[in-house]
Amino acid sequence: MVYPFIYTMTTSFLPVSEMFNFPPQIIPLRPTLEHYVKLIKEVRILLYTFNSIFWVVTSLLLSLFFNSLAGFIFAKYEFRFKGELFAFLLGTMMVPTTAMLVPSYMVLVKLRMVNNYYGLIIPGITAAFNIFMMRQFMVNIPSELLDAARTDGCSEFGLYWRIGLPLSKPILGTSALLSAMGIWNEYMWPAVILRSEELYPLAVKVAGFTNVYRLDFGLLAAGSAWMTFPFLLLFIVFNRQFIEGFTRSIKE
Repeated sequence: MVYPFIYTMTTSFLPVSEMFNFPPQIIPLRPTLEHYVKLIKEVRILLYTFNSIFWVVTSLLLSLFFNSLAGFIFAKYEFRFKGELFAFLLGTMMVPTTAMLVPSYMVLVKLRMVNNYYGLIIPGITAAFNIFMMRQFMVNIPSELLDAARTDGCSEFGLYWRIGLPLSKPILGTSALLSAMGIWNEYMWPAVILRSEELYPLAVKVAGFTNVYRLDFGLLAAGSAWMTFPFLLLFIVFNRQFIEGFTRSIKE
């Protein structure tokens, strides 16, 4: 499982003369940065990296707010048709994303959200699985704590903001990492909704390195490594928090 990642990383530092050696060259004899220099100067990879970072950060902030708010409501409030609504929400997880691609695109065309960041960000700010995880975690927040806060004059939104969110940091971190990884690697939706190449995120641009007319293995390896390294590092650093938050939400 680890070998493809190692091979991609090392290949990005191989000169073209060593790239097709057999057996495959794992440790470069003459490491080079030529592919990364080409990536930055010719491909303008920094522009597409900025587009991806902007998309991830904006979507992540909105996603955490709306998903955690919905999870808190499902966990701590009683209202009519609550069970049916939650079951319907979970049922949407069974609908393939590709089945919603054309209807979503048609709606955004009517709303004039094609080829801009509004159409890229807004449709993905809520996710049934993230709401489910938030609800499973927040249901164990003591209701007595919320009642005490109400007695002290705390508003209903204040219960969520001052009590629900601070006590849900593990699941917020887990949801943030999962959502950020999904957005960072997303190819299909931005490829459909965006028409200007200047707006492309990193995944769409790197995927464009492979076509029937030209295949630069060095550039492809460097682009793949460029995309992989940030989240590989994040997962290594926050591995314990990620596993803890995920397992607690499932168990509870």
